[in-house]
Amino acid sequence: MKESAKVGEIRAMYVRLCPSKKVETEQHFLTECTFFNRYRPNYDLKSLNDAKNMMKNTDPAVLGKYLTEAFFERKKYKDWFSLD
Repeated sequence: MKESAKVGEIRAMYVRLCPSKKVETEQHFLTECTFFNRYRPNYDLKSLNDAKNMMKNTDPAVLGKYLTEAFFERKKYKDWFSLD
């Protein structure tokens, strides 16, 4: 029963974090998740529709700053709703 509850918690996290209810893959996190739409325009990210090309074509310092902010906001949101 505990495994089932844990699956439910994980599913709830994705439902709350991203309205699309998709599993958080690298592609989803970097280019698709609407939760991060408010942060992406603040950075000069290249190839917004393709994670592989985004990582290849975006200046590493810019990508690092974006990822730092995105992960911080993700963690803050998860902590706020006790989603761990």
